[in-house]
Amino acid sequence: ALPISAPRGQHTIHFKALYNKKVIDGLVLKLNLISDPQKPVHVSVKYDQKAVFVAGLTFPEFMVSVLSEDDTIIKNVKPGSVSMKMWKGESSGGRPPPDNVTTMKCSKLTVIGRAHV
Repeated sequence: ALPISAPRGQHTIHFKALYNKKVIDGLVLKLNLISDPQKPVHVSVKYDQKAVFVAGLTFPEFMVSVLSEDDTIIKNVKPGSVSMKMWKGESSGGRPPPDNVTTMKCSKLTVIGRAHV
């Protein structure tokens, strides 16, 4: 098996061989790579940007959508696999968050694939 990773679209693979310092042309394989509608690649978060969060009260509701390679919402996301981590301080960028974080789990999943945390 030959694993392939490339941008979606039309591609060709041209097989050649070298025999006694001579190039021998082989098969030209044409591929049409399509997006994987089940591969999560992006998270979209929608919320009321005017909402005020008061310490000690209920966190404002927001919607999280997990988007696939083709920018569609993945509808079979399990609520237990969605969580949000929150901590005081600067964003960690590519680093993992510190140990003392608050983790919020998904409380419900709507029919259209949006999770409410």
